[in-house]
Amino acid sequence: MTYNRRRFIQHMGIGMGAAYLSPMVNWAQGQGNMAPPRRFVFVIEGNGIEPGAFLSAAGQAAIEAHATGAITREIDGVTQLNPRMNLRYGHEAPLVLQADQLASAASLGALGATSDLPSLESKSTVLLGLSSKVTGGGHTTHGGAMTCTRSSAGVPGGQSIDALLANLPSVRGQTPFDAIRLGIGASERAVVHGTCAYGPKQPTPIILDPETAFDFVFGSVASADSMRKFEKRSKLLRFAIQDVHRRLDGFRGPASERSKVHRYGQSIEALQTRQMRLMNMADQLNQHMPDTRPSYNGGFQLAAPLTKLDDQFSIATAALKARLTNVAVIASGSGLCGFDLPYSTLTQTCPTRHDLQHEAREIGAYRGLIHEATGRHVALIARMARELDAMPEGNGTMLDNTVILYMSDNGEQHHSEAEEWPMLLVGGQNMGLRTSGQTIIYPRLGQPQHRQVSNLFNTLGHCAGSPLMEFGGEGSTRVMPGPLSEIFGMA
Repeated sequence: MTYNRRRFIQHMGIGMGAAYLSPMVNWAQGQGNMAPPRRFVFVIEGNGIEPGAFLSAAGQAAIEAHATGAITREIDGVTQLNPRMNLRYGHEAPLVLQADQLASAASLGALGATSDLPSLESKSTVLLGLSSKVTGGGHTTHGGAMTCTRSSAGVPGGQSIDALLANLPSVRGQTPFDAIRLGIGASERAVVHGTCAYGPKQPTPIILDPETAFDFVFGSVASADSMRKFEKRSKLLRFAIQDVHRRLDGFRGPASERSKVHRYGQSIEALQTRQMRLMNMADQLNQHMPDTRPSYNGGFQLAAPLTKLDDQFSIATAALKARLTNVAVIASGSGLCGFDLPYSTLTQTCPTRHDLQHEAREIGAYRGLIHEATGRHVALIARMARELDAMPEGNGTMLDNTVILYMSDNGEQHHSEAEEWPMLLVGGQNMGLRTSGQTIIYPRLGQPQHRQVSNLFNTLGHCAGSPLMEFGGEGSTRVMPGPLSEIFGMA
């Protein structure tokens, strides 16, 4: 008898939990190592992040000092930075601006100090000039951004960096979840794929409904009803394992089919292990769980995307603080999430994101709305960073042991050529990352010292304690392997 994995899992009553099980489960060996965890948070915005959103006045002056032409343009009487300014980069070596005033950039104001909040500028870094031509750019790279491969809708070309890091023992540790992947989008589905991947043709799911996300992460302690459902799921898992053992004991089929059933059993046992760990972490979950469960009265699709994004950030931050995971992904209109988001919370007259990008070519004021949308993402990142920075850990804080990366799904604009991928990094200073307030602008594609997005992902591998020298599917188009020396290692 041939077993169908999907039917088998469904018959065992596991549901969504099975979808979140990575094909490769790596548990840390023992708990004697008391070194602080190494954490990674990826925030991916669809529709592009323009370089001008992250560029300070000093950064603009540094580019213009070497530029081969104007990096600004005038639209509707408004002078603004050209999203394709990288075409005018004339420098041949990286421009490094130490102690740059990052908060002066159009979308980075939330990094600055206020009367109530400390500055995050000295724990942040902006990177400009990185390329990832292998992804193809366009409206969306369908997971190519995180995999550095050419991917198509629902069919990733390789493993994404979050999945790679989440399965390193130095990162996974004893956490119940390998990674938490949440998001927002124009899709009406509660769960979608298309941004991250366990491997080629193995997309990972992303939860778009914050109510579903809350129950998935905190259901073991959230309410009496959710706790009953959690216990029921635990009983189903115990029954499933017993059933697998019975089938294996009496199995007389081919070895290949027996191996499949054995792997199914291992998956069930891994899920049961997670259930047990969640039960043992009840006090931690109650301490860090968000105060209220998101509620949209059954209509999460109709809620404002930025309101849902706020809820997803709260859930992800709480999951990190509760030690439920060391890897989190927050996708905003990327991949199959649906990038045509309405931004009514910016202004009632604001068109949807897709139209906003197109009409900004004719209406100068719309570029400010694009930067404001990006700024809203930065504000949520800053809130997460400050919460982590307020928690002592090891020789510093949780933020010192956490890298937050904010990047786009497709490059520098809605119709991207994938030659410029603005990046914002926050935290990670105890992981070897030199995020100390600098802006670094790499030479344009074609220059010997140009670098690629894959180099940044190699850097994150090194931050995790893994000597990652190559990543993705660039092959002969890889400019240089290894981490970015400007932000990792000894200065």
